[in-house]
Amino acid sequence: METMMKTWAIEPLHGIMDCEKFRALVASMETEGWVGRPILAIGTEECAQAITGTHRLYAAREAEIDVPVVLIETDIDWTEEYRISTEVDRRELVEALGTQEAIELLLAEDE
Repeated sequence: METMMKTWAIEPLHGIMDCEKFRALVASMETEGWVGRPILAIGTEECAQAITGTHRLYAAREAEIDVPVVLIETDIDWTEEYRISTEVDRRELVEALGTQEAIELLLAEDE
């Protein structure tokens, strides 16, 4: 299900790894808003774990805009019990719980 979400409700997958990419995304979002594919996340609209789009998520926070999210809905408590730590975790999780749209979105991240 695709929805718009507040950035504070989404836990990024990891920290910012490419500062130049981050700065360019912030500048783009401040002038053009969100452009491109949605973030893939798992959880609820109140608390979700990002599976893709870490730099885009941080940039959207900085630009103070909501983000489009393809949400794999589940009641797992991401804040206490689980963190996606590897590429294998991410792929297996999406294949097990996601829709075809979610799987295609994850595959598009690797392009």
